[in-house]
Amino acid sequence: MIDNNSGAEFSAWARKMWDDSAAPHRKLAEARSNQFTLLSQDELKNRVRASQWVFDDWIKEVSAKGFDGPALLKRARELIERFDPD
Repeated sequence: MIDNNSGAEFSAWARKMWDDSAAPHRKLAEARSNQFTLLSQDELKNRVRASQWVFDDWIKEVSAKGFDGPALLKRARELIERFDPD
């Protein structure tokens, strides 16, 4: 969506700014003794299942407006996988 409104250059710039800010902010949080919790794959799957209603409601909402909700969600997931496979 950013590409359609602002162009690929702006999209690349925004991603770089986001990515570049992660490491220094994590260091700041570590310096403040913030706690970090990594989820196991099983717990991540549980949370994905528990939040499925959000996607279902969104699909209903955009479909009611005349859009193909399932196709839009599928495409969004494809783009996420393509540009951020981790």
